[in-house]
Amino acid sequence: MKVLQIANGYLDKALYRNLFDHMDREAVQNVVFVPVAKGDKREAGRPDILVRPCFSSLDRWLYFRKQEKTFRAIVSALGPQLDGFALTHSHTLFSTGCTSLRLKRKFGIPYVVAVRNTDVNLFFARFPFMRGLGNTILKEAEKIVFLSPAYADFVLERYVRPALRDEIRAKTAIIPNGISDFFFEAAPRAPKSLHEVPMVIHVGDIDRNKNVLATLAAIEKLRAAGEPFRFVLVGAPKDLDIVATLRAKDFVQVLPKCDHREVIGHYSQADILVMPSFHETFGLVYAEAMSQGVPVVYTRNQGFDGQFPDGEAGYAVASGSPDEIAAAIANIKHNYSPFSANCLSLSRRFDWNAIAREYETMYAAIARKGAKCPLCVSL
Repeated sequence: MKVLQIANGYLDKALYRNLFDHMDREAVQNVVFVPVAKGDKREAGRPDILVRPCFSSLDRWLYFRKQEKTFRAIVSALGPQLDGFALTHSHTLFSTGCTSLRLKRKFGIPYVVAVRNTDVNLFFARFPFMRGLGNTILKEAEKIVFLSPAYADFVLERYVRPALRDEIRAKTAIIPNGISDFFFEAAPRAPKSLHEVPMVIHVGDIDRNKNVLATLAAIEKLRAAGEPFRFVLVGAPKDLDIVATLRAKDFVQVLPKCDHREVIGHYSQADILVMPSFHETFGLVYAEAMSQGVPVVYTRNQGFDGQFPDGEAGYAVASGSPDEIAAAIANIKHNYSPFSANCLSLSRRFDWNAIAREYETMYAAIARKGAKCPLCVSL
């Protein structure tokens, strides 16, 4: 089965390389088309990865002209080969989904489309005049991939026309991003035991969005109630005022951003990951922590919420409620070993091998439908 992957972020994001590399082991022959700006000299070094400079920096602000150039570049690069593709998969709704829509209408190739952060928080949120096109791309897709149930519900309720919601929901698949194989290779063989002085850990930028001061307030409440927690933050200090507030506390330690190997070392000393961010598109850090047997506290109705039922790997909380955050931490502490065991097993949801098999199954179902859609007038 031959699939045309349209991924404008391939050169910048390891998640695409991980997905396609693992999928190559399945019954899928991928050809990856990567549209880039003219002057971009980067190459993928593989014949199945087509990096094509096809638009100017000015085209970034001229949406339909950029789409036209991307479409023409694909037709020029693949020509008669397009007839051999079972489907296309656009990895963003707006930046590449329009191209898949045009390929469907021109050549009858069905498509899968993913909805990501920029689609929701830029195109849908800031450009209301683009919402009609977004709805059309969703309507004509065979399948629509969201990273989490929370994100799917948010888009369906806020941006999808009411008359289309049932149709779009029926075509929706929830498939998360995966985490590096390195985390599974380094995973502990048994559930963790709670440290005598439990450590709450934060891994990520230290800024307003990550809401670390709410976590700090929650830990202070627990300490005032006789629970001797400490708080360790690992990440880039983006907001120096917040960092100064943290460093003024004797139970807080702020450590620099580090690579995966060092992060795993920190997780071995940690007990609970707490990150009640205001906005989170998915949050690989939660999955990475789980792979090390570390339970997680995350934000209700944001990216990670809904991956598992509440109370299995941790708890969803209101980002603005230190009381809720403190209660979640306390509940995990008092039932720690089952939470840690759950995290070790449930984290396999984020294994790229399992995710690749989900995509392969989806692609095969689309291919089994047989005939491509009738040829239509191109956009």
